[in-house]
Amino acid sequence: MSSTNENINIGKRLLYLRESKGLNQEEISDSVGISLRAYQNYERGERTISKELIHALLSTYGVDPVWLLTGDGNMYRNEKPAPRTQAIVEMIESLDDSQKQKIYAVIEDAKQFTEMKKQIKQLNQLLGTMKTA
Repeated sequence: MSSTNENINIGKRLLYLRESKGLNQEEISDSVGISLRAYQNYERGERTISKELIHALLSTYGVDPVWLLTGDGNMYRNEKPAPRTQAIVEMIESLDDSQKQKIYAVIEDAKQFTEMKKQIKQLNQLLGTMKTA
């Protein structure tokens, strides 16, 4: 069973997919065979995504289910990474284990820093709304 937070994250990825295709909610809901209302609920994270919708997104748009559910990997199944990304991956793969661990630590620190920046922004917005209330 999905949590509310997971549903919201999946909804964000649905929004990203739809906007990247240049579609409105009615167009994408029609293309995958669900009602507009149901699609809107998925995109807002108010409804747990169904196996049928995951399959429809895969067969209609080639959306990778792993990306849709977790955000990991590429949005489209069998999508090749950009040449620059592939070059970086190859460079990292050529490093010894201790060098790889240092690279992974830097990447993890960057992810945590980005998350902290988001949280600070949310706190500032909350404080801003509290001052006006």
